[in-house]
Amino acid sequence: MASLPSAPSPSSGFSLNGALQKSSDFLVSKGLPPLGRLGTSPYPPAATFFLGLAGALNCLRNPVGWPGYVPLVATSAIFGASSLILLEDSDHGSSIVTAWSVAYAAAFLPKAIQSRRPGPIGFAAFIIANAVPYASEAYDAFLA
Repeated sequence: MASLPSAPSPSSGFSLNGALQKSSDFLVSKGLPPLGRLGTSPYPPAATFFLGLAGALNCLRNPVGWPGYVPLVATSAIFGASSLILLEDSDHGSSIVTAWSVAYAAAFLPKAIQSRRPGPIGFAAFIIANAVPYASEAYDAFLA
């Protein structure tokens, strides 16, 4: 029976923090914002924007489980705008991501689950996963 590869040892020279710092430095060298705390980063909403557009194209072919073409494009546009807002104002950007993540989940998660299709369920799960760190950031900014 073959043994599983072991995790890198501390002496192997690999550091997750070092890798993240190198990635952040690379993004800054290309004129993009650095990787910051997850609740203030514009990258997850931007990923949601692109995934939503891909879902809208898939919705045209086979709409089972998807909310519809127009709601997907509108949701994608909102997440794209919130990623741009996060570049300038992390407090309001995080509250926009939180609010629209909760609204999308409340409106379209039951339909996605009923369809039992991985695309709609995965997109809804990605949006819900986005809501958690941004909700924490919004709570810290406005209520704490």
